This record gives sequence, C-alpha cells and structure tokens, in this order.
Amino acid sequence: MSESDSHREHLVYVDVLNIIACFAVVMLHVSLNVFNPLGDHWVRAVLFQAIAIFAVPVFFMISGMNLIGYSDKYDTRTFFKKRAWRVGRALILASLFCYVLFCMFPFSFYGAEQYAGKFGLLDLLVRFLTNSVNDTYWFLYTIIYLYILTPLLTRAKTSKKLLEYLLLILFSVSFVIPLIEKMGVPKEYFGTLFNWPFFASSSLFYYILGFYIKKYVKELPPIWLTAGMFVVSAAAMFFGGLYTNGYFSQRSETYSNYVIGTASPLCALEAVSLFLLLMSAEEHLKKYPSKVLRGVKEISGASLGVYLFHILIINWAGVNLQGRIAEFWGNHMEMRTVVVYAITLVLVVLAKRAIALCKGHKKGRIADNVS
Repeated sequence: MSESDSHREHLVYVDVLNIIACFAVVMLHVSLNVFNPLGDHWVRAVLFQAIAIFAVPVFFMISGMNLIGYSDKYDTRTFFKKRAWRVGRALILASLFCYVLFCMFPFSFYGAEQYAGKFGLLDLLVRFLTNSVNDTYWFLYTIIYLYILTPLLTRAKTSKKLLEYLLLILFSVSFVIPLIEKMGVPKEYFGTLFNWPFFASSSLFYYILGFYIKKYVKELPPIWLTAGMFVVSAAAMFFGGLYTNGYFSQRSETYSNYVIGTASPLCALEAVSLFLLLMSAEEHLKKYPSKVLRGVKEISGASLGVYLFHILIINWAGVNLQGRIAEFWGNHMEMRTVVVYAITLVLVVLAKRAIALCKGHKKGRIADNVS
C-alpha cells in the first residue's frame, strides 16, 4: 500500500507502519462480535477495536504521504496507470475470486449461504457496485476516490497554509460536527450550513494529513510522548466504548461505534501518534541488519494481499471448526489474530514469489527467442 521508487530513499518506518496497520485490520475483523454487546467476550472485543481502529486511517496517511506529491516523479497519466489501475485491478480480481469461491462453496464460509444458486454476471455486477461481495473492500473503493482527487490536491502541495486550511475545514466538518451531534445537538441544525460532501470525509482528512506531516513537520515529538498519546487515546476509546454502550449501567442491544470509529477525534489522535512514533524511530530502524530489513520490506509488500484475503480464513474457520478446536478458537482472539495473519501472509508471499518466478521464466523464454 506504500509506493517505493528506486530514486528515493526507502523509508523503513513506512514498511513497519504497513505491517502494523495490516495486523490491526486482522484484529478488527476477528473481534466483530463487538457488534453484539450482549454476546460473549464483548469487553475484549471492545479492547481490540480500541487498540486497532487506527489501521485504515494509517493506510490513508501513508498513501497521501507518498502520492500527493506525485507530480515530482511523473505526470498524471502515469500516476493513474501506476496507482488507480493497480488498486482497481486488485479490487476487481479479488471481488471476482471471492464471488466465485462463495458461489461454489456457499456453506463453507460464514455469511456465504446467500450465494447459493445465485451465480451470474448480473448478480456479480450488482454486488460489486454495492460493495457486497466482500464488504471489507470498502477501503479500496474509498482510496480510488482519493486517487481521483489527488491531481487537485497536488496543486496545493507547496502551500503549507492552504493545506492547513483544508485540514481545518475537513476536521471541522467530518470530526467536530459529528461530535456535537453525539452530544445531543439535532442534526438538522447543520444540514443546510455544513452539507459539504467533499469535506465530510475523514478519509480525505487522513490522506492530506499524512502528506502534511511528512513534508512540514520537522521537529518530531519525543517517542515517550507519542507512545503516551497512543496509549491514552486507545484507553479513552476503550472506556468510552464501554460507557456509550451501557456497560456500566444497562448494556445496549445494538453497538454504537462512534467513539471507536475512524471519524472519532480519539481515533485521529491514535493514528497520528502512531505515525509520528514510527517516524521518530526511523534512524533506529535503519540500524537493523540488511537481511532483517529485506524481510520487513517483503512482509510490508504483502500487506495488500493480506488485506484482501484474510477475511476468507476468518469466515471459513467460523463455519468449519468443530468441537474443542472451535471452542478454543472462539475463546482466544489473540491467537485467532496471529494465526489468521500468519496463514494469510504465508499464502500471499508464496503466491507473489510464484508469480515472480513465472514472469522470470517468461522473460527468459522471450530473451532466448530473440537471441
């Protein structure tokens, strides 16, 4: 999910952020029982959500950091070819793979029974357009929207004041107004005055913020401060999530995810603190042996694949594990997270190596024919 160009110094902290954020995505999806406040292990699920909710905001920040200044490297046509087509192709192919898999084995994956007897091009198209093949792909739909806006945002890359102006409006409309509404002010008071779809996007805020921090924040806060900010924001979301869902009084039947959500100011604080923390650690990270750094880079490069397919393992296990194994699996979220991430990572890395090997053989055959 990050871009690496040969003429630019490779940033180790970006690889580490990719890995951490991808692992956090798995944490979020193994704790989806959070949406059932009356169920088992709900408090632990709230904790997982509070710790890991930074995942997609950090991905947006990495993308914005790398891409808003794309005009320094190549033209707009090349940008769309390199980025939008790459993500769009991944979205299309992964959606097609999931659709065929669910149609072939509708009772082998949690929630896939709706695909039984539904195989068809029109059904696939409808599900694809409504993000209902695999709804965890919402990130990819959103990042394509941000790519479309990037040529406009690039025009503002050299103006610190203009970027600050954009961030201020985005934060006000997409973070502050929802907060005021949650405090009890009726939504209709803002509907006319602040009905600004362009600015009502926390994703766009994170996207621009990543670029702003990388380009204009020269004095990084000490690591102890950013680490403390991360812990405080995660703890505040955890206890806030418990409180707003009635844990300390009468537990709600439906889960409210505002406090632990990407449009929560606490989530913004958590994501920014982690981003700054890893930026501050760059010089330390570079000191690791080259073999370790190559491994980190390869794992980071598999993040998109892990994001695309980890939910299949979660949903398969939810249906197929039985007996004591299923009980153990259900009772240990930490173990589920590690196992799902590890299995998906290994499969993606092996697949990428196999594809690279096939491409190498193909190029070799072409060279032999030419010679």
